[in-house]
Amino acid sequence: MYWDYDREEKKKNILFLAVNDAHGSEFGSMLGGDPPYALRQLCEKCRSDLVLLCCSAKLKQQFEDEAAREWMKKVYLDKYFSCALDVAEQKEEKIREYLDGLSYEEYAIIDREELEPVFPGHTVYFTELFNDSAVKKAERILRYGSYAKKLHRYEPRGSMGDFIEDHISKAIFLDIDGVLNDDGERRDKGEIICPEYVENLAGIVKETGAEIVLSSSWRYGMIHEDPGKNDANIQALLDEFGKYHLRITGMTPLYFNGPDGRPYEVRTWLAFRPNLESFVILDDETFWQWNWLSDRVVNTARKPANADKVRWWDYVKGLDREFARQAVEILNR
Repeated sequence: MYWDYDREEKKKNILFLAVNDAHGSEFGSMLGGDPPYALRQLCEKCRSDLVLLCCSAKLKQQFEDEAAREWMKKVYLDKYFSCALDVAEQKEEKIREYLDGLSYEEYAIIDREELEPVFPGHTVYFTELFNDSAVKKAERILRYGSYAKKLHRYEPRGSMGDFIEDHISKAIFLDIDGVLNDDGERRDKGEIICPEYVENLAGIVKETGAEIVLSSSWRYGMIHEDPGKNDANIQALLDEFGKYHLRITGMTPLYFNGPDGRPYEVRTWLAFRPNLESFVILDDETFWQWNWLSDRVVNTARKPANADKVRWWDYVKGLDREFARQAVEILNR
């Protein structure tokens, strides 16, 4: 569950963990399902101070009394525990206030509330109990930093970029136009992103645990060197992603266009990640020369029914449920 990579760290990290008493009054239960071992390992390997985000003043007091201190010692969390914050109101402001008063390297927030729009790249959303997935995502942030902070340093040509994607086990290489929209009439009418296609993408992620690597030309709108025309479109994309707690984990490098362009970018990304278990490529174009990657491609363009002769612009495009099913099958091979 934990990575062996060790980096030199000059400052400590901060791990914020939301706690409540919905699952019982035992300290382990309030932390999200009795996870002291996983939590201790996370704090130890990432050199993180633990800050508890309490849903009430009463809960904050519980974690500051003698019984809580004794429990912390028993499960070896005492040397990592920093404090408990009452965040029943003004949670975002109190987190910011806490961060403003410290010198730290990175921070991660594990919470049942979606805080990604406020703390982009630093949040881990989990709906039920504290689990391995939450630990892994928090560890990635604390060890390697926020992807949002690195976007502005992403080189436009020839760079692998600064995303830490090495430990992704399953990847979805995502095109946007023709996959998450119809690249046709609906888009021309202003529907930049089609909600049902994003919902289908969320279904793939949920069923496979795969992470999203952007391969679309929309990458140009997400880098500092080319912040131009796609910015509003990207915000529309992120807004839809937010509804399903989807995040872009990384991007393929930016090289060149032409029939070999995107396949070369995907192969370059893959070459540096030999431990990747599985991947799928979602794309609507037919002119890419995928070669050995072909059996990993789900082409989201479909000929209209009962049409013998069609032009390329007549194709029906978008990640429908059938294409999503195909993607799940490929990822789970």
